Amino acid sequence: MYSAEEVYERLIQEKPPASDRASDHIELAQVCANMGLYSMALKHLEMGAAIDPKTEESTADFRKELFVKHAEAQAFKLYQSILWI
Repeated sequence: MYSAEEVYERLIQEKPPASDRASDHIELAQVCANMGLYSMALKHLEMGAAIDPKTEESTADFRKELFVKHAEAQAFKLYQSILWI
């Protein structure tokens, strides 16, 4: 079984996003979010917005959702680390 990070690396190797297509990065952001890789999803949204600033508006709700999920995941990791102390 592979970790989410390993699956992500394989995806990038098999089909790297085009450097001039914001849609490739938005698709990768959705894939990353589905795998729980929220920080990577946010990075891909940023890359998409850098390529095409119009995507920032169209992905605003998705971006907000990712921020919340990322914060929740970080809080859960912190909680787990506290329990193991």
